[in-house]
Amino acid sequence: MTDEKKTILDQLREFKESKDYERLPPTIKLLVEFAEKRGLFDEKKAARKELPNVMPVEELKKIPERISYKKAAEIPEIPVSLSNQEFEKISKLGTANKAIEIVKKYLRDRYGPNIDIHTRGTLGADIRIVFEGGKEELIEVKGTEEPDVTWSQLKVSSQQSHDNLCKGIPLYRVIDVDSKTPRILILKYGRDFDMRPEPRWAVKPVRR
Repeated sequence: MTDEKKTILDQLREFKESKDYERLPPTIKLLVEFAEKRGLFDEKKAARKELPNVMPVEELKKIPERISYKKAAEIPEIPVSLSNQEFEKISKLGTANKAIEIVKKYLRDRYGPNIDIHTRGTLGADIRIVFEGGKEELIEVKGTEEPDVTWSQLKVSSQQSHDNLCKGIPLYRVIDVDSKTPRILILKYGRDFDMRPEPRWAVKPVRR
């Protein structure tokens, strides 16, 4: 193999053997898995193969699904029990607002009723918490009526939200928002998910 190929394989091998392997971004772990399946870590086998410059298109298409569902089972779900009154109060809200109210309920249960929770002036996030002493935390909230994460529907629309998540703010995925016992998964960029841009088109009516 050429030095360039060895350098790539050596780097992937270092990632594979790293004690911090589980903390690596999902895309890096997928590349390690890809190289392992192709037998590229076996020098005798690798010598008879060409190391691809890029992943095959079919492999690339599988990346979002494979990353998402591989990690989903490892992410704990936090149940939130709503009283009849709390459930009735949010029942007519849309999914996004229901999710925010459910997270606010969870935060008050966890930190106490006097926690300062803001949904305005949130610097691009959905919720800003102010703790005693002035410490602040931003939270991105995404809700779904589905009883699981439903990764294919999980989208980040604004650049500011994207940048906040890349900086480390948590994403609270609220599932089963229409039930009296919704659940929250607290996701972190790089640990539980990554983000990939995709093309979108606005649909406009034809003027007649």
